[in-house]
Amino acid sequence: YNDYVNKGKRPTDAKPFMDNVYYGCNIQLGYYGTAYGNALYYDLSPHAGYKFTEALSAGVQVIYNNTSYSGLTRVNYNIFGIGAFGRALILDRFFLQAEFDALSIPANWLNNTIVSRQISEEKMVGLGYKSPLGDKLGYFFVLLYDIQPAYYSPYFYSPLIYRAGLSWNF
Repeated sequence: YNDYVNKGKRPTDAKPFMDNVYYGCNIQLGYYGTAYGNALYYDLSPHAGYKFTEALSAGVQVIYNNTSYSGLTRVNYNIFGIGAFGRALILDRFFLQAEFDALSIPANWLNNTIVSRQISEEKMVGLGYKSPLGDKLGYFFVLLYDIQPAYYSPYFYSPLIYRAGLSWNF
């Protein structure tokens, strides 16, 4: 083998495929007041990624979050979708993230005039931080900005999105 191409490693020295795979889940819980009453929000969104190098990775995710408003009436909004992301480690624990999500937005989302579910395409960029909790387990925080939210996007009124979660092998 060409040492220049393989960086001096024989094929048997390369990491097995599964050593480059990582898993995780966004885990959020929030409670806040609005003009319409109080809201309880939660997000459970699992993801899987692949590390091409120690600094570059990409992955896919399944997104699910729920917002429950209670006031004069009680309303639940279930948002679900899929997404893809890329990450670039810029310092020891900090990384840049670009993400594209396709979210299914429920009818009458925040009293908009949506008659049936709509797909909202979210294009986000941001900065993240990761830290270990052991040999393979770790936690992460990501602050993203939706660069072009649609009118019925869940991020239209607040395009700054934060995420927190746990990961394995990231």
